[in-house]
Amino acid sequence: HRFSASRYTSLPELLPSVTAIFQKFVASGTAINEDSELEGLGLDSIDATEIVHELNRTFSIQCSPMLILEVETLAEVVQHVRQRGP
Repeated sequence: HRFSASRYTSLPELLPSVTAIFQKFVASGTAINEDSELEGLGLDSIDATEIVHELNRTFSIQCSPMLILEVETLAEVVQHVRQRGP
């Protein structure tokens, strides 16, 4: 799926898509929500790179893998995606 982040106007509209991307990289059964702290999800640098690559591809944006280190929660990732949208 390819989405335009600009199509979404609020966090609740983007959250399910971003959550689904992150869910692929965390341990099975790990619950993720907007308040999930990225540090506690057990992601490594390869995961971070792959997640950001998928965010970039899915939402037609350009983010650095450093994004995962620069924000604390999933909600902050969603806000970043919204801000970067075309």
